[in-house]
Amino acid sequence: MIRGFDLPLVAKVVLVNLFAILLLGGSPSFLFAEETGHMRTPSEILEKGVLRVGMYYQDKPPFVMTRADGSLYGVDIDIANGIAQAMGVEVVFDRTSKTYAELTERMSTGEDFDIVICKLSQTLSRALMVRFTKPYLVFHQGLALNKTFISKNKLTNNSLIVDLAKMNFKVGARYSTSYVEYAQTVFPNAKVIEGEWEELVEKLLRGEIDGLMRDEFTLMSLVRERPDVALYLNIYRIKDMQDPIAIATAQSNSMLQYWLDLYLAQHYPQPMSADDLIATYPELWEK
Repeated sequence: MIRGFDLPLVAKVVLVNLFAILLLGGSPSFLFAEETGHMRTPSEILEKGVLRVGMYYQDKPPFVMTRADGSLYGVDIDIANGIAQAMGVEVVFDRTSKTYAELTERMSTGEDFDIVICKLSQTLSRALMVRFTKPYLVFHQGLALNKTFISKNKLTNNSLIVDLAKMNFKVGARYSTSYVEYAQTVFPNAKVIEGEWEELVEKLLRGEIDGLMRDEFTLMSLVRERPDVALYLNIYRIKDMQDPIAIATAQSNSMLQYWLDLYLAQHYPQPMSADDLIATYPELWEK
């Protein structure tokens, strides 16, 4: 009997085995996520001579882009190639993951990739599954609001976010991205509508949703690509809300995370910003 509960025979056997393992100095693998699946330490990566990098399946300018000859380039490609070069190994890109949730889940065990570099935001929920490096890029969170909604509710810039946090309104966030979590956190009373990016933009323009959250860079890109949206939307940079972008590795791979942090400290001592991306790839902003 333990506190009035009679343990089943199976539970008693498990407890006896657990105590035996602990007394022998062992670690009960069924209790710890880091013991499940397979992940490669830095020495194993060096031994195999290949760094496996997980990425989203589609291009994401300026992070991942494809040239006419099929070769890849962009911010995340440069970082991945730099890491592989510093290790003295080849790099292989796996671009089969269709969502960021899939990328994170596959990275959690390290079975498929050694690292993920793909404009991956640090969030609390993802940090329960993977191990993040220090950010190599920090965006501000952004918000687009329908002008009719702004006028109807007499919203002003001075107290915009505070007022919205108290309101019941519809805010869009791209499906399976960090902005679903961000929207739920920043606007706890709002109804978060998930969907594909292009679909959400059209819903916002038609007034079917009131706002749309995304990083400042993506919202800036939207205005550049579609200047007409400025007639119907106001775009805001939420200065107090950051969106840190980092490299992920398996939750148990502390050795690789430590090495990656050293690499980033030497090559990216200060996280990049949206302005840095524009300066690095000005051709993407030419009309």
